[in-house]
Amino acid sequence: MRPFTPPFCPSPSCNHHVPGAAPYSAFIAWGSYSTRAFGEVPRFRCTLCGKTFSRQTFHPDFYAKKALSYEDIARRISSCESLSAIGRAHRASTDDTISNRISRASRKALAFESEQAATRCTAEDLAADGLESFCRSQFYPNNITILAGSASQFV
Repeated sequence: MRPFTPPFCPSPSCNHHVPGAAPYSAFIAWGSYSTRAFGEVPRFRCTLCGKTFSRQTFHPDFYAKKALSYEDIARRISSCESLSAIGRAHRASTDDTISNRISRASRKALAFESEQAATRCTAEDLAADGLESFCRSQFYPNNITILAGSASQFV
């Protein structure tokens, strides 16, 4: 297993805070700490701004107390399993832990999709359609507009 290398400095004010740029090498090892959920976690320090950070800073379970399988949660959600059943399967709280992991995964997916959309260029015709639903009653409408490629069916 290769040792972890930070992809960039997590401090937004640092010049090395450029996700996806050239390999980040302006850091030094800065000790480690131990957790019950993740074991020994190495820490690093940016040599430019002095910000310290750990491997967990770049992990989807940052600041979580228990590691859960996002793959298993996604599989269970896509097979229409209830949050209570997912919580029982993972021995975790439904409202706090499972909902939190679904929110984290959703934010990661939206961030990835927005990054990809910025560079995406399509040469095909697009078709727009919409769906209207009601959350509680007719006074709380929910309009969802969908734009899809006519040939690729990419949404």
